[in-house]
Amino acid sequence: SLRDGRRVRLLTRPMEHEPGQLVLLTDQTDTRLLQSRLSHYQRLSEMGRMMASLAHQIRTPLTAAMLYTSHLTKDHITDEQRIKFAHKVKSRLIHLEQQVKDMLLFARGETLLDDRLSTEQLFNAIDDILDVPLSQFDADCELDNQAKGYWLQCNKETLLGAILNLVNNALQAAGNVHPLCIKASIEADNLVLQVIDQGPGMDSAGVKKALEPFHTTKSHGTGLGLAVAQVVAKAHHGEFVLRSSLGQGTCAQFNLPYLRME
Repeated sequence: SLRDGRRVRLLTRPMEHEPGQLVLLTDQTDTRLLQSRLSHYQRLSEMGRMMASLAHQIRTPLTAAMLYTSHLTKDHITDEQRIKFAHKVKSRLIHLEQQVKDMLLFARGETLLDDRLSTEQLFNAIDDILDVPLSQFDADCELDNQAKGYWLQCNKETLLGAILNLVNNALQAAGNVHPLCIKASIEADNLVLQVIDQGPGMDSAGVKKALEPFHTTKSHGTGLGLAVAQVVAKAHHGEFVLRSSLGQGTCAQFNLPYLRME
């Protein structure tokens, strides 16, 4: 990477019958730009294929929210019923907001890494966002931070959103029979973040399908959860890995570069 922003490829080769080397510089700036644009257009094309179904996915929670809101205006309902309907409206709106965030993040394919977090701060934030999904399923989640003292350069909101998507997937697959586990560890030059469940798992074909954008087995959902996880990992200069076996649960894993803070 040159100071003016251009990207070049450098090749050297020794001369065969005399001293010295051949040095070949290839400007790849335009090629990288075209690759980035192509990736962006591919995501837009995939989203275009999903528009009809997507309208249905948005309309369903929106219709439910409108229905519960109409109940709130009735005079004869009790305070307990009013609170119940208000919570239902809020849950549908939160669901809508998450779908819109997923769609925007998937379409952009990138995000600014403006936040610097320690793993302790990250796990505190994860603990805060787990209250709602765990209470909905009456489930438990073990937080296991084996990477204390390490830091991430990240986008806190998008990373937490991706982790929350993985937690929701795990809860829908495993229920509340076995607790989930969110684990952090260090492997080589990566901070490894894992969401582990003990649900029914998937075979290799199921894993491959699950990673495809818009593939979903749920009656309500865009199928973008794992696709967004892949986009978030790439935006953080890392990778997303999904491992699963039938009858042995599933592990969704981020491998992210970490910072050492002196």
